[in-house]
Amino acid sequence: MDTGHNDCNPITVASNMTSLNPKELTWLLDKIKAAGARKTILLSHHQLFSAFGAVGQLDGRAYAYNPYLYKDFRTVLDQLAWWFWGHEHNLALYEPYMGLKRGRCVGCSAVPVFQNQQSYTLDWTLVTFEPGQSLSG
Repeated sequence: MDTGHNDCNPITVASNMTSLNPKELTWLLDKIKAAGARKTILLSHHQLFSAFGAVGQLDGRAYAYNPYLYKDFRTVLDQLAWWFWGHEHNLALYEPYMGLKRGRCVGCSAVPVFQNQQSYTLDWTLVTFEPGQSLSG
């Protein structure tokens, strides 16, 4: 997925809340819904969520998840076998979260990293997803 189409300014890369082009989103949702029993894997540069740093800001608040991507994919997250993303230069293997069974950050440039070698620390100041909350965006 081209999550970077609106994230090309290096000055705003840490604060920009990225999203998909509407035509691409329509195409992707059609393919996911038509997959039937086949497994679907999403690949993107930007993450759906992060435990280590903001994925962007809305109304001056730093978010641990991307409300735009969640809003776009929330109805099909349970149909995804995996979602692999990069952006952070880290390896993160996430437990099920936000309805996504297997989210993985594989932004470690193919360099193996042991789980006890995580270079990022958890950021407890981020706005996190709570089931049932109303979403921005």
